[in-house]
Amino acid sequence: MGESVDNRKIVIWGTGKIAERFCAQIQEADICCFVDNNKDRMGKMFHHREIMDPERLKGRKEAYFVIIASSYYTDICRQLCSYGYCEWKDFVSYSHVKNLREAYETELLENIRRFREKGFYGRVLLFFYLTEYGAKEKGLGAFFEKLHESLQNKLLFMQETAELGEEKTRAFLDVPCWGVPRILGRDHHACQGFYFIRDGRPVRGEYASEEQIGKITADRELNILARGLRLKYPQMAESFEYLITDLAVRYVEELIDCAHPKAVILWNEFYAMHGIICRVCMRKKVPVRYIEFGNIPGTIQFDAMGQMGESWIARRPEQFLGQPVGEDDLAEAERVWKFLYESRLNRKEQPDIDIRTQLGAGLEPGKPVIVYAGQNDFESGIQPYTEKTREFHSPAFCSSNEAALYLYGLCRRRGWNFIYKPHPILIDNGQEFTQFPEGLIILKSGDINVVADMADVLVTILSTTAYVSLVRGKATLMLGYTQLRGQGCTYEAFERDMVEGQLERALQYGFCREQKRAFLRHLALLNKYYLYRNVGECFPGISYGRELEDFSLSLVR
Repeated sequence: MGESVDNRKIVIWGTGKIAERFCAQIQEADICCFVDNNKDRMGKMFHHREIMDPERLKGRKEAYFVIIASSYYTDICRQLCSYGYCEWKDFVSYSHVKNLREAYETELLENIRRFREKGFYGRVLLFFYLTEYGAKEKGLGAFFEKLHESLQNKLLFMQETAELGEEKTRAFLDVPCWGVPRILGRDHHACQGFYFIRDGRPVRGEYASEEQIGKITADRELNILARGLRLKYPQMAESFEYLITDLAVRYVEELIDCAHPKAVILWNEFYAMHGIICRVCMRKKVPVRYIEFGNIPGTIQFDAMGQMGESWIARRPEQFLGQPVGEDDLAEAERVWKFLYESRLNRKEQPDIDIRTQLGAGLEPGKPVIVYAGQNDFESGIQPYTEKTREFHSPAFCSSNEAALYLYGLCRRRGWNFIYKPHPILIDNGQEFTQFPEGLIILKSGDINVVADMADVLVTILSTTAYVSLVRGKATLMLGYTQLRGQGCTYEAFERDMVEGQLERALQYGFCREQKRAFLRHLALLNKYYLYRNVGECFPGISYGRELEDFSLSLVR
C-alpha cells in the first residue's frame, strides 16, 4: 500500500509555531530529533528532543525522513536537495501530511450544503478559471456581466480559481458567483500527493479506493478523462486521478440535482474537469455550450457541438462557406485584417525578445524557413489520443512533439531550416524536450508575430497561430482540423504522406491570391455569423464581431 517511511527516523525541520502545531498531529515517540538553521537554538531542547545542526543530515537520506514544519520551505528544500535528498521521496512539507481524501470529501459535502441553502435554481452555470488579470486586462469581467444581462440575469458564475474565492471574485465581477471546491479547482491536480498519518507515522499511499478505480475504469469516457489528467500531471500521486475524477462526478451530480440548471457553459471543452462536467450533463440531459476566446483577438466564440474540429464550421465547412456575405461585410473584414496586421494584436501578451539574434547562427542563409507552432496538447483535444482525436482534431499526429520530430527529419533531408515553437503552457508545465536531436531549433519564447514573419511556411496541427500567420500574409499548412478546415485559405495535409508535397506547394506558391481572397471571406463570415465582440476589450476606431445583445443559447450551433 504505497511508500512507507517506517524504516527511517523522522526528523522535524523547524522549532517555531508551525512545528509546535504539527507536533500535535504526530506521535512524538516517532520523532528522532528537530533541526534548525538558527545557531542560537542548536543544542537546546524542543518537545523533549535536542535541536540539531542540519549538517548532520548530509548524505544520510537512507536513515532520515524529513518533514519541513517551517514557513521557509523553498530555502530549506534547496538546502536538503544540496544534501542529496529528493523532494517527496526523502522530505515533504508539514502541509502535505494529512488525510487528503477525507479533506476533499468534507469540503465537497460542505460546498453542496451551502449551495442548497442559497437556493440557486434554474440558472445557467458558467464554469471558468477567472483571475484578476483576465477580468481586468482581457475585459472578461465586463463581458460576463453583459452575458448575464443577455441571459435575463440568470447566469451563475462558477469560479474555478480556488485561491481567490467568492468574495474576492465579486470585487471585480458583478455577477452572482459560486466557488467550486478544490477538487474542481483549475490546475490543483498538479500536486504530487500527500502523506497520510497512519498509526502516528507518515505513510505515502494510494489515494483512490479499489471501488473508485473500478467505477472510473468501467466508464470508457471517464477513464479517458482520468488518463488525460495523468498525462498532463505525470508527477501526480499514484491513483490520484481516479480519486479526483470520482469526487468530481459526485459533486457535479449533486450540483445538477439541486440546481436544475437551464444550461451549463464551459470555458474550454478539453480541460479534463470540464469533460467530467459534460459527461454528467449528458446523463442528466442538461444542455452544454462551450465558450473560448475567438479565433481572432478581441472576440469570444460559442459552440454547441464542440470546439475546434468539433465545431459546426469544421464539421460542415461547405455550409459555413455558403452563408451570404455582401460587399460591406468584405470591406469590414478588410478593415479588421489591416487593423490586426498593424496592431500586431494577439490573444496573449507577447514577450519583447530579440528572436532574430537568438536564431541567427542556427539558420542557414538562403534556405527556406519552416516554422512549426505547437499547441497545448492537453487542452486542444489531442491528449489522450483517441479515435475521437483522430476523427475531429489530429488525424496524423498524437502530440506536438511527435509532429516536430517528423517535420525536422523531413526538413533536414530537404535542406530546409526548421524552427519549433512549442506552446508556452507545455513549457510552463515542465514538458521534456531532451529527446530532440541537437540540431533542432526550439524557440521557447518570443513574439509570435515576429516568428511568423520569419517563416516561409508556418505549419501547425491546431494552434491559433495559424490565424496570426494568415494575417501576416504567410503560407500556412494545417495538419489538423480547426475552423480553417476546407475554407480555401490554407494548405492542408491530413495524412503524413501528404506533408512533404504540400510543403513544396506552399514554398512554390506562397500565400497565393486565391487564398488571400478566401481568408478575407473567412474573416467576413466569422464576424457576421460566429464571433462575438468582447465588450471588455475596446480598440480605438474599430469594433468587430456580433453584438452580445443578440446572443441566445438556443441560437448557438
